[in-house]
Amino acid sequence: GETWMIFDPETRSLAKEEVFESPPIQAGSQMSSVQNKEPILPEGDQNISSRINIGDRRFAITFPSSRFYEVGESGELILCGDPKAPAENWFLETCDEVLIGISHFGVIFRYDPESGDFKSKQIDNHAPGGNGIMFIESLGPRCVIGANYSQQNLWKIDPQTGVIDHSKSMIARVTGEPMCAIGHQGKGYLGVYVSSLICRYDPDLPFEFGINPKELIELGAAYKQTRPRDTAMDRERIFMSSDSQYGELGGALAVVDPETEKINVHHHLIRDQNLPTLAFDSESGLLWGGTDRWGQMQSHPPTQESSLIYAFDPETTKVVHRIASWPGTDVTNVIGALPGGVLVSSASNEVALIDTRTARILFRGPVEFSIPRRIRIGSDGEAYCLTGGSLCRWNVQENLLEPIVRSGGASYFTEAGPMNWVFADSTTVYRVQNP
Repeated sequence: GETWMIFDPETRSLAKEEVFESPPIQAGSQMSSVQNKEPILPEGDQNISSRINIGDRRFAITFPSSRFYEVGESGELILCGDPKAPAENWFLETCDEVLIGISHFGVIFRYDPESGDFKSKQIDNHAPGGNGIMFIESLGPRCVIGANYSQQNLWKIDPQTGVIDHSKSMIARVTGEPMCAIGHQGKGYLGVYVSSLICRYDPDLPFEFGINPKELIELGAAYKQTRPRDTAMDRERIFMSSDSQYGELGGALAVVDPETEKINVHHHLIRDQNLPTLAFDSESGLLWGGTDRWGQMQSHPPTQESSLIYAFDPETTKVVHRIASWPGTDVTNVIGALPGGVLVSSASNEVALIDTRTARILFRGPVEFSIPRRIRIGSDGEAYCLTGGSLCRWNVQENLLEPIVRSGGASYFTEAGPMNWVFADSTTVYRVQNP
């Protein structure tokens, strides 16, 4: 089982205490002496997330609805109150013979077992400087979405007015954050950590747990995936890559048909390697990707000799090229595909340019500029990237990076409308129109 640490405030000593897999029910003022049947779960709930006893009375919160019940002797659930905070973790305590519940995002409820009085309230839980921004992605001229590290809040911003709206509570039934997204016909397709959920978000509808965003698939249980990593798309399909669970090897590529929402999953697309980055090349019609030969956060040693670059054919669903541009390296990333069929990739502080039609390496070596994280194709058909504190156009004909506008410390960028660029650093979103 797990190991817990017990601290004695009088002696200031710290000791280990084993917690067995089936711990006794958490007690309030005292433990129940009555052995009653397990709760009968309501339709739509998966398990009991929190329990507490007050004397011989049993109480429980169900997941994911987060409704609060009293449990009868036969296991029947009697609704006591609904704090309207689905999928959150809860702490239950007793205080002066009333029961107090506190959720992960700061919903508090008070329940009096004698009178049956139930009151709940959301306390202020918003700070001006949250965790670092993970990504931004345009869904259209009036909507850019993003998310922050290690928290569930998904947000959208109108680039023209600066008005922001965000989810007030959980957007998914897992505790992790949205990791990546891509826009298609005004909607966003999100990858959510943990369990590699793929969800669809409609910015024209309000945030509502289980409905918007809507979960389309989970890759965790069936494919042992945990962290979505990157997205790309061709004219018909959306591609999303992910990493394996901790202690496992082998990422997965999910191919989504947005019209039917049918999803095909290719597990171990590259044997025992995770799939950190994607780029679709319209010249070859192939999806290109990089690999990481270690398990999630280096939780499992590699079995393969090297990371590599691969090309996936969406029509045949086969990997048609494998290129070890840097033999023996742990991670190889693709940055993007330039107009004319040149893939830009990186590893070990070097860049490699690859002809996407022949899979021939055109150049490999160090460069005089900071290696960009991503290349995007703008509405004008040109390639753009962030490097050296500027938004740059990659002049393919002359193979030059042409600075367009200063981008400050931005790490992320997206095009909301024709040459209407939106930037983000770790805490701030800002725009530059028609640079």
